[in-house]
Amino acid sequence: MATPPDFSSGAVLTAAQMNAVGMWKITSGTITSGTSFDISSVFTSDYDSYKLVLTQIRTNVAGGSIQLRMLASGTPATTGYYYGVTAVDTALGTSAVFRGNNATFMETLSVQNGAVSGMISCEIHSPFATQYTSFNGQSTDSRAGASYSGISYAGQLANSTSYNGIRVLLSANSFTNCNYKLYGYRN
Repeated sequence: MATPPDFSSGAVLTAAQMNAVGMWKITSGTITSGTSFDISSVFTSDYDSYKLVLTQIRTNVAGGSIQLRMLASGTPATTGYYYGVTAVDTALGTSAVFRGNNATFMETLSVQNGAVSGMISCEIHSPFATQYTSFNGQSTDSRAGASYSGISYAGQLANSTSYNGIRVLLSANSFTNCNYKLYGYRN
């Protein structure tokens, strides 16, 4: 029998083999309109850490950064986000640093340029536990056309609320496409 994840057709997998798989896809979808969308009822005690991947992000016009808010039974946390963001402009060779101090959202600084698609890869740690929720990730800024930025960000939501969902929102404009996938890291 093949070693997972190279599964063979007709092979029977044991519990030990399945328990060795480290990341499980929880949900996925595509959004084609709106200024925000919720991924609800996804954080549970089954996993301590999660990976949120957004790809093919496009907006109706250029501008508007993507922000994240944690959800507790559909209600967004709108205060207590502390973060740092570093962006490097690949064409100009410059960098910039941004921060949030008790902000109303987690900033990814991923800004979209209309039809040019962007991406976000974000890890979310301990959202369901009654302790601080931490974030770290990377994103792209495609608004400047030929001048793209590579972005890194990290931070935390400073409260002990248990969250079961996340809201992805634009600071301005509307989505015309956004593919999302959420994975759980096995405990």
